[in-house]
Amino acid sequence: MKGMTAGGRIVEHIRAELLAGRLEPGEPLGTESEFAQRFGVSRSVARDALKGLEAIGVVEIRTGARGGVMIARGNPDHYADALAIQLRLVRITNVELIAAQLAIEGMAAELAAYYATEEDLARLEHLNDQAERSLDELDRFRDLSFAFHLAMIDASKNRVLAALIKSLEHVRDEAYGTFPSADRARLVLKEHRLLVAALRRRDGTEMRNLMNAHLERVRSKIMRR
Repeated sequence: MKGMTAGGRIVEHIRAELLAGRLEPGEPLGTESEFAQRFGVSRSVARDALKGLEAIGVVEIRTGARGGVMIARGNPDHYADALAIQLRLVRITNVELIAAQLAIEGMAAELAAYYATEEDLARLEHLNDQAERSLDELDRFRDLSFAFHLAMIDASKNRVLAALIKSLEHVRDEAYGTFPSADRARLVLKEHRLLVAALRRRDGTEMRNLMNAHLERVRSKIMRR
């Protein structure tokens, strides 16, 4: 941390303590004044450090009579947004995106077989029913198709996979999910219904295989472009 500002050293210290498990979600860090005193810095330096920690989602700062600083409760969507921005900045391609999606969604589909609730199943079937009514509205069908994939991820009950796939959703190219015809949309819907049927059977291996085959067809279409 040589050459780092006092505020920067505080940020790195709190971050390291959190990653080491020595700070817990919701743990109070005191008021701004107490925080400054704890690290032996001025309130302006402490304030800058706290703003930096807040920006990366490490702390929550509350104002008022009951205000103060505490370790954040956590929000994976904050991470998903931050990762999406970085992926956009490095100009991730659709080929890279679908390869990552294959790895993530294949595993998520298998996990969903073990952890999906009846509410998850009802949500997936409802999305398929809506998609069937939208076969002649390909833009709407595309949006419902992506919603189906996100719902399948949610059914896995794995917050890491959900955050990763949501970050990819933010950076997908519009051309990535286009459907050239209603016939193509019908094929996608058929495959989505097969996934739900396998999910009802709680067959994790079949779920992974079906999802991988489904996404491989998307990858083949992208590669042909």
